Amino acid sequence: MTSEIKRYAAKALYWMILATALVARGFLAYFDFKEFKYEPDVYLDLAADYWNKAGSLSLAILILIVLIHQFSIDKETGADTVIHTARYGRRRLYLERLGAGVVMTVFSVAILGLGNYVISYFMSPVGVHMRNVLAPYIESTLITLVGGVGFFLAASFVCDVVANHPAAICICGFPYVFSYLVYSMEVNKNLKPFDLVWFLKYGTFTELVRGRWITTVPVFWCIWYPMLIIGLFALSIYKRKERKQL
Repeated sequence: MTSEIKRYAAKALYWMILATALVARGFLAYFDFKEFKYEPDVYLDLAADYWNKAGSLSLAILILIVLIHQFSIDKETGADTVIHTARYGRRRLYLERLGAGVVMTVFSVAILGLGNYVISYFMSPVGVHMRNVLAPYIESTLITLVGGVGFFLAASFVCDVVANHPAAICICGFPYVFSYLVYSMEVNKNLKPFDLVWFLKYGTFTELVRGRWITTVPVFWCIWYPMLIIGLFALSIYKRKERKQL
């Protein structure tokens, strides 16, 4: 798995996206500082709300653009023909890529979360104490960690099944973004459990990646998310056996 982690770490695009996300957060923190210089409570709320907006989008971009690409790269480079001829190691390679992706997802959440806290601390107005939001911020970060790992696994299985990175981005990205759009729609105020829009809003890890527990019918989601991941994993295994890659 170490070699797969090194492959991820060697991708310049990963670090570019990560750096861009942190630089963007720096600009936003500066503007928040200028605008709410004499409103420390508002500044603290914006700093603690990082995962709800910019943070969750940055993490989703990292996962969709970089981390899941490893599951379609063999077909794109033609390496899948070599893999077909190998008698051993195919299953190990697959599992190691999943493990490395999970590690990089955790690392991404840690860097983005710590980066936001440090930037917010140094940009904070005089008299603002970031430790006041440390406990809830750690809680939201841990929720994001759970959602981010789940989203990576689901998206990587989809990418592995379709063996097409752009298609996987569209399949996983649209419902993820749709959840954001629901918040700005009037229908968000009248959502009822098990409606289609309600299901699309909460059913694709977006709420968790935004650092929020799902409080509407939580038992259903405790069953739904494991079933979704297990189902996509089973489909991925089936397609790999069909293609003789496992």
